[in-house]
Amino acid sequence: MQPTPTYDAVGRCIYCDARVHSIHRDKLGDEHIIPEAINGSLVLPQAACGRCEGAISKFEQYCMKQTLGPLRYALGLKTKRPKDRPETLPLQLKIGGEWVTRDVPVELAPFTLLLPIFHPPEILYEREPSRTNINTESFKFVNMSAGDPSALFARFGATEGRSYQGSLIGERFALLLAKIAHGFATAERDDIDHFNPVLADTILREPSAPPLPYLIGGSPKLLPASQEIHEIGLARGVTKFGVTWIVPIRLFGEFGAPSYQVVVSVEHPPFPIINRTIGSEAGKP
Repeated sequence: MQPTPTYDAVGRCIYCDARVHSIHRDKLGDEHIIPEAINGSLVLPQAACGRCEGAISKFEQYCMKQTLGPLRYALGLKTKRPKDRPETLPLQLKIGGEWVTRDVPVELAPFTLLLPIFHPPEILYEREPSRTNINTESFKFVNMSAGDPSALFARFGATEGRSYQGSLIGERFALLLAKIAHGFATAERDDIDHFNPVLADTILREPSAPPLPYLIGGSPKLLPASQEIHEIGLARGVTKFGVTWIVPIRLFGEFGAPSYQVVVSVEHPPFPIINRTIGSEAGKP
């Protein structure tokens, strides 16, 4: 296992370029590139202001609790508020020939992880945006835990049960991928030539930002399970828009989860950028 990289403090918000956290506090917040709630260990110190932290929390918390919550419960991943972790989950059980919902102890419940399968980002095809909404018509179901069917059925008098799975909103999951990719690219910016970050407006939901599927996507091809829980990296390409950098992301790859691609830097983007953030010319602070 490779050691976790450590990064220097940025000293400015990587989303809006603010130099202080808020009117009540000067020091910017540390930014976990992959959320700590899913065992992310990469941290970019002093990299987020309070306003942007609030904007990101809206979609990140949904994904951590509603989409990835079942997986976190099944794996026993850490939480900042262990008292808030549910002790039971609503599960569909067949009792007396009818399907009903019962609150089942977490340790007995089977879990299924539901993740979207995206098409590649449209900008890589060197064309104008043609899709407004991120496509969530295809999904990958990953059985995370079988639970304890014998104890479950005996306790509730059930003959069948259905796995508990989280809810998924494609837009919020895509924004989580964008947040991860932007943080990683900023942390590794010394290795990116012609670094021109293009995701801040998307993450902050600026009206002028391109549609989500223009910069955020994935691979319809499902890969075998990997040896790592999470995989992230950098890939360089050249399009008619100049040097274009992509961050490939695979969350929970060891369980055979889908892989994603997020365009993080475009030398000559075909859309305006409002929130201009730290670029390669600044180097590491």
